[in-house]
Amino acid sequence: MQWPDAVKDQFDAMIGAKSETYQAFQFFYAPEASKWSVVVGAARSINGTVDMAYVSAFATGVPVTQHYGTDKIIDCGTQIVSNYGAGSILCTLKAPCSSGAECPYPAHGYCPNNCTCPTCQCASTLFPPQELEVPYSANCAQLLGNDPLQKTVCVVSSAPTCKIEYYECQANVAGCSDHVTDFSGCRNPSNLQLCNKPLLPAQVVVVHDALAAAALPQIPAHMDLLAASLKQPLPYPRAQLT
Repeated sequence: MQWPDAVKDQFDAMIGAKSETYQAFQFFYAPEASKWSVVVGAARSINGTVDMAYVSAFATGVPVTQHYGTDKIIDCGTQIVSNYGAGSILCTLKAPCSSGAECPYPAHGYCPNNCTCPTCQCASTLFPPQELEVPYSANCAQLLGNDPLQKTVCVVSSAPTCKIEYYECQANVAGCSDHVTDFSGCRNPSNLQLCNKPLLPAQVVVVHDALAAAALPQIPAHMDLLAASLKQPLPYPRAQLT
């Protein structure tokens, strides 16, 4: 077995004396698993030969995981949404069409006196939609819950057109509508791990005491037999095993 340091330090004393008793305790704590162990034993030296005997017990457990709530915010990143605006289209008048415009060949003069004013027509150049950045963050209570992680923004999803207004070409942009941006990917193992809240020192003490209480009762039933096998008086009153 792997001897605790407290037992190793007593080996020289065990060899030099007629008999020795020893006990050692270890407590290992980690959020994913904790362990408490105890080793109690005795040794005797007869004609240069050291006989040793020991009893050990341990208890293990997984501490209850506690979490942050609304007090911790997790950055879920930014998504890009397409959004058409007035800058997504260029509207130009193909030819003058208002009263006073020059008549097209072969007519002479100006409309509407010398000819009929031409129908207004627009030429349009469409550009790619603009990129709208949608940032999002959620607190740990939201990440650990079941509600959707979403953010609603108002965007124009249809491309604009050109229209005639007072003999001029102008952009005709549709009204915006709600667009739901989904951030369910923020509920990933890495972010959920960030919501784990470490135990406070006082809570770790509770873990220690609980594991010790589970391990200690395993020892007394064997201690009398251990001492008797080495012809020693009973060296381990239960009151001392703490």
